Amino acid sequence: MKRSLIIVVAILILLVLAGCLRPQEQEELLIEEFSENEIQFELVSVSGLKSSYKIVVKGELLATVHAWIEDDSTLFLRFEAFDGWLLLESRAATSTTLTGMPKNKDGKTDPSLFSGEVHITPLKEYTLSLPLGKLSDGQKVYFGTYSEFRKVGTRTRVKYGVCINSFVYHDDTPVIDKKPKLEGDIDDPLVRGFTYDWEIEKSVDPESVELKLGESATITYTINATRTPVDGSFSLFGAVNLNSTGELPASSIEISVMLQYLLGDEYTDLEGFTAINLDTSATPTLNPGESSSYKYDFGFDPKEGVDEYRILASITADDIFPFTLDATFTLSGLAESTDATATIADQLKDIESVIPGGFSAAYVPPTTGSWVLEQPGDGVQTFSLVYEVLLTNEKIEDPQQDFYILDNTATLTEYDSKTEHSDDARVIITVPQESEDILELTVEVSGEFGWEETVRYGWEIDKSVDPSSAELSIGEEEDFEYTLTATRSVEETTALATITGKATVENTGSLKAEGVSLVITLQYYDGEWKDLESKGPFALGDMEVGDSEEKDYEFNFDPTGKSKFRVLATATSGSYSADNAKEFVPGTPEEKNINPSADVEDVFTNFSDFKAYGFSVDPDDPDRSWDDIINHTDWVQADSNTWKTSYTITVKNEEAEEDLEGYYLYNTVTIYKSGTDEEYDSDDEEIKIIVPETVKLKAEVEAEFFWIRENIYEWEIDKKANPTLIIFQVNEFEKEIDYTITATRTLESDVSEHSYQGAVTVTNSGLSEAQNVKLLIELQYYNGTNWITIETLPQVSLGNLASGSSTVHNFGPSVFTPVDVSAEHKITVVASADAPANTADDFYSSMLQITSSETTNATATLDDEFTYIPDGFQIVGTDPDPLPFRKELTDSAIVQFSITLRKFSFDGVGGITYEMGADAYISATVSGYMEGTYPGWCTQVNVSGISGPYTILDIYEGGAPSTQMAKINYILNRFRDGDYPGVDYRHIQLAIWAIMEGSLKWSSWRTMFSPDVPDGDRPIVQAIIDTAEDDFLPGCGDVILISALSSNKQNLILEAVLSCEVQEFTLENTATLVTETDELWDDAVVEIRLTPTDPQVWKEETAWGGNYEGSGSAWWYYFDTNGPATQDIYAGKNKKVAGASVTYKDGKLIIVLGPNMRLKNTDESVKIQGYAEGGLPSTRPEGGHFSYKGSNLVVDVSPARYFAIHLDVEVLK
Repeated sequence: MKRSLIIVVAILILLVLAGCLRPQEQEELLIEEFSENEIQFELVSVSGLKSSYKIVVKGELLATVHAWIEDDSTLFLRFEAFDGWLLLESRAATSTTLTGMPKNKDGKTDPSLFSGEVHITPLKEYTLSLPLGKLSDGQKVYFGTYSEFRKVGTRTRVKYGVCINSFVYHDDTPVIDKKPKLEGDIDDPLVRGFTYDWEIEKSVDPESVELKLGESATITYTINATRTPVDGSFSLFGAVNLNSTGELPASSIEISVMLQYLLGDEYTDLEGFTAINLDTSATPTLNPGESSSYKYDFGFDPKEGVDEYRILASITADDIFPFTLDATFTLSGLAESTDATATIADQLKDIESVIPGGFSAAYVPPTTGSWVLEQPGDGVQTFSLVYEVLLTNEKIEDPQQDFYILDNTATLTEYDSKTEHSDDARVIITVPQESEDILELTVEVSGEFGWEETVRYGWEIDKSVDPSSAELSIGEEEDFEYTLTATRSVEETTALATITGKATVENTGSLKAEGVSLVITLQYYDGEWKDLESKGPFALGDMEVGDSEEKDYEFNFDPTGKSKFRVLATATSGSYSADNAKEFVPGTPEEKNINPSADVEDVFTNFSDFKAYGFSVDPDDPDRSWDDIINHTDWVQADSNTWKTSYTITVKNEEAEEDLEGYYLYNTVTIYKSGTDEEYDSDDEEIKIIVPETVKLKAEVEAEFFWIRENIYEWEIDKKANPTLIIFQVNEFEKEIDYTITATRTLESDVSEHSYQGAVTVTNSGLSEAQNVKLLIELQYYNGTNWITIETLPQVSLGNLASGSSTVHNFGPSVFTPVDVSAEHKITVVASADAPANTADDFYSSMLQITSSETTNATATLDDEFTYIPDGFQIVGTDPDPLPFRKELTDSAIVQFSITLRKFSFDGVGGITYEMGADAYISATVSGYMEGTYPGWCTQVNVSGISGPYTILDIYEGGAPSTQMAKINYILNRFRDGDYPGVDYRHIQLAIWAIMEGSLKWSSWRTMFSPDVPDGDRPIVQAIIDTAEDDFLPGCGDVILISALSSNKQNLILEAVLSCEVQEFTLENTATLVTETDELWDDAVVEIRLTPTDPQVWKEETAWGGNYEGSGSAWWYYFDTNGPATQDIYAGKNKKVAGASVTYKDGKLIIVLGPNMRLKNTDESVKIQGYAEGGLPSTRPEGGHFSYKGSNLVVDVSPARYFAIHLDVEVLK
């Protein structure tokens, strides 16, 4: 008895596509084990058991898979779709190991390599058989399944990833003397010896030739080729071949290889050689009847003097007695070298491709342009080839270019590795031209530029003294400091430039120049060259060929205000003239100064009289003088044209009497031209000495007004958008939104405080004590006419004040309320003494100024930000541009701006990586801008490579896309809606290429996929292209297209979907107002709605295949096999369906539905009846009179002349 136990092991890779959004693929491993009494088996025959498992996605049952074995050698799988679902693709594969499922080049399990098919017409069930071969008892077999489904009447598709299952085969039939067995042999070993490398060098002599029409030249080429040994070791390679000839598998196969040499009559292991274990991991087990080759490749050092060797292979496996295989070889018979020989091919053997037009070239015999290089020996070998080529000017008399180039390349090819080395040599070919007599004069100009600037100076003198007066009682003294300031000024500046040089004229032509004259002109540049001065013309006489004449020149001029000059020399002979010029740009002039310094004399004019009044002066000197003051140590330079000096005298009252009018000391300073008595300027100064009374009061006040002000403000913000709802129709792409922000500032409080304070110093500068000194202080303001008293402070008694002493009285701060804050205010102080009677006064006045201003929230910062812009929308314009934020506010303000919002808008840069897709041409993963994974399509046929960076843009650009992109947009929406039966991503990619390129290149493009697109699918693709709408605009729920453009790689189209489940979006914007103490904000939210496109409507129709209209009152068509091999399909009388056809080939009827047509979801949507010649019915066949009833689009039929092909279909309105 035989039985098979089927166990579900794992379900891998679940991918659900809903709403045309393709999420990132997720890998999920679900392990479910069942004990024996929980597994339900259904006995279907004595040869096997039957089991099943269910395909459930997100809690919904999609299908059931039944599995059973028949005849101990075939696994059957039946896929049954649950109600509401159809099978789009069903595949399966088997393996004896878990990792042995078919894999792609990346080592990943690839369901496209499984057995099965894509169901052109979706099916309710599908049965697949897989041969298992001969199974042994207890052998475990794995089988994987892959399925794809579509939910009827929706856009939902499910790809149910590879599901790995297993069963253990049990054979209870007694086995008599069954065991594994291996047999085999060893391939004849191959030995490699020396390996060589080559170099090539090519040269030519001469490297240039001159050929007139009909002339020839012999060119000699030399080629040097050098052969160098790079590896002198020996290596051995071959294979051990094993066949499994037993009745059980041979497992755990291991092979060890040993190298031996012949010593006498016996073979012995080669010294220094270690046995090598061959890699058997790829095929460690051989089932009965299987075979495998295990390769070896290793190096070795031969034993000196030994020629004969053998390879000994030792083989072990489970349940097999170890055995050996051997193979012998000799070094003399098998040893060989690599690349010991080479060939050289010279390019001249293809003359037409290398000889420039108008020339011919030929090898000089015996050279043919190809050589074989071979020579015995192991060392470095050099081969030298010398050959000649005859080059002839066949056609060129009047050359159209300066020279011609003959490039010649020699290519050396190594014999074994086919490695190529090349070098070329180049010959320059010139064709001389006939000369003609010409008159030509060459003019050269040379010269030097120099200039100087002369500055004439004048001088002024100023004198001051500090202090300018003093009160001196007898015995008192005072210091007086005199300051002298000498100022130099520019009286006149003159500039003179000189250009000297020569002009040379030479006869460089081939004719005598008669009556040559020369004019030399100085020009300056002022937007254009303008003449300044000319010299000449100079008569140079007749000049023979090669003669030259020189003429010296000199120009003196003022260059001031001009940027550059040039000397233009013009030579003429008759009507012929030639010229040349040399430009000069003025640099820094050489400076020359006149009167750069001066002399100063200082004199007290009444010195003797002043001393006679009773004063002494120290130093007792009435006269002072300084020569060359700018270099004198007493004088200090204050700036570039100012020098200063100072001196001090002390005046003492020795015995001068009281004089309130004062005594005067006069002084005069004079500045002279250096070294002369010529006077530039003079200045006077005087000091006044007062001899005071016996008692004298002096009052001095220092005061200050204070105004402390505090303002506190409050702010409010209000933001509005207009409109608050925008609706995009399908053909609308941009909308404008206006925003108004109102910021309001109000003064909450304003507080001011006024005060004053100060100090009064009272001094007795008399000779006796002042008694009962009093002080009075008043505050006043000016009303425009008079000073008005605001307040008087109480009188203050200062007591007696001794001679020469002083006292200070501080007052305030005193707070007051001003009558007029804009008026001038004054503090008046009056000091008085009773005996001897004396008074003094002083005042301080000022306007009232805010001395301390404290404000809170006087200013605010207004900012505005779009906090949320939904995906697929962009702000593409603002008014103003840019927006005026951030904005500093010092008062209330209203800020208005508007934006332009665009739908389906993308603009950024991102990187793209990809994998080949299953539901699109590629699965593109975008990094950076619009990060995510998208279905992708290529738009260019002959551009290779997909790598970043990419510029990512929408195709709509604020309006309807191009007709090409509109068609592609239409096709992809139809494809995602499942409206193209029997079409996969390959057909769609072909249609995109054809639309972008302008035509469908079927033969070359359809083979660019794996597997190829069937040759018979061209009408399907053409119909997709022909029916695409060129004015399609997507709405909500539709696929929108994103363009990814590269500067040097393949341009792409990416798919995205704005789901109809979310028909409303929001554009959110926040305005913020930040003050010193608060942060205020207000939002404006605009609702966005998209309208959907018109829904698609499918209409049920009856269709007939064939070009020929049948008889009877009811319309129908039939297929005549004597007509075209491919004929049309009609859905309604005279309503031929675009892209739909029926083909009769190899006994099959092949039905192709148009892109706007699909079969009704019934079990008998296709009905076919054949008729012999003369048997065609006279009326439309009845529904029950068909020999084939089903839903297949490829049907095997019996031979007949005519076929009635009835189809129940749905056609897109």
